[in-house]
Amino acid sequence: MTDTATGQRKVQRGKDLVFLEPTAKLIGGVRKAWTLQANEYVRLLDQVTGKITVKKGECTVFPGPHEELVDGDKMAAIDLKVNEYVKIIDQNNGEIRVVAGPNLIFLGANDKILEGGTKKAIQVDDENAVLVRDLSTGQLRLVTENQLFVPGPSEQIEEVRQLIMLADHEAVIVKDQHGNLHFHYGDPKKQSA
Repeated sequence: MTDTATGQRKVQRGKDLVFLEPTAKLIGGVRKAWTLQANEYVRLLDQVTGKITVKKGECTVFPGPHEELVDGDKMAAIDLKVNEYVKIIDQNNGEIRVVAGPNLIFLGANDKILEGGTKKAIQVDDENAVLVRDLSTGQLRLVTENQLFVPGPSEQIEEVRQLIMLADHEAVIVKDQHGNLHFHYGDPKKQSA
């Protein structure tokens, strides 16, 4: 409610019976507080200072006199499994960070999820590799080490490549970016494929 004589606002919490003073005016009606579970949070914007605060569960949150919800309702934290990751940008400074699972992610005051949310990490093994582009330099690299691959903040997965298996009697010729030819044979005595 606001006092029309002084302009001062205040929040009256229930359970209570409230009688308005002659100069008091109700703003927005009676609202419900948010009861947060352990994996829930709310982001509140102070309309006077412009500051965003994050309140995490387990608790009951009553907004201040000048606070409004940023996201429209309480939010659930992002639950990342062991083979998942998410890219998050801090809209304050443009910095991107990658968070890999297993993890429980609560977005910060100025955080936003990039690239369609939660993604699966790529399994690099003896038969699969991943082609990765560094967006800051434009360079490509092929990741072949056995791992559960999660790209860095400035990396993008171009494609997953499968190993070409050659029989003992087969051969393949590969032309590189400089036009040089490289011969690979299925017979391990000559050259590994």
